[in-house]
Amino acid sequence: MNGMLSNVIKDYATSLYAVNPVAQAIRLTKHTSDSITGGDPRYAHIRLLGGSDITDADAKAHILNKYIDYGTGLAGYKDETMDGYVPRSDAVDGYHYRSGKDFGNLATGNRLPLGGIPAALGGYAYQNLVGLTDGTVGRNASLQAYDNMMGLIGSGKAPAVKYLYDVGSNLHGLFSRSKP
Repeated sequence: MNGMLSNVIKDYATSLYAVNPVAQAIRLTKHTSDSITGGDPRYAHIRLLGGSDITDADAKAHILNKYIDYGTGLAGYKDETMDGYVPRSDAVDGYHYRSGKDFGNLATGNRLPLGGIPAALGGYAYQNLVGLTDGTVGRNASLQAYDNMMGLIGSGKAPAVKYLYDVGSNLHGLFSRSKP
């Protein structure tokens, strides 16, 4: 396990050195500008977190599919599969996982911006803000955000989130082993 973790960290560090930070900064600035000016301003937050090329129609469908069948989606994101995932939050039907997966699938390329990290953080903020109004703030909102994050990973378009989750799981396993 320890050797596997060190290989993962080494591979990630190697990939970081291959990235040109100036090119990354230019790409991020263009993405931010395109997200804000690229369509209906009501959906700018979705474009910022999910990709500047998300259409207004797709952003609207994601929002409306929370409550109703709209476009090609089903209410409660029931068109998304659970992939065998067992929810951790109070929504035992997997709503939050499916919502995260649906959001991940909004990305038109092969990944979300910055590997899905902004989308995962946005999901966490959203669940806690909504939790202030529906009484789920705190532990349950965090579990809902966890389910959202696992849905992002399930979409296959959040490689940085998956990497951080895998590293965290390996570290947890490493430090929480029972003593003989």
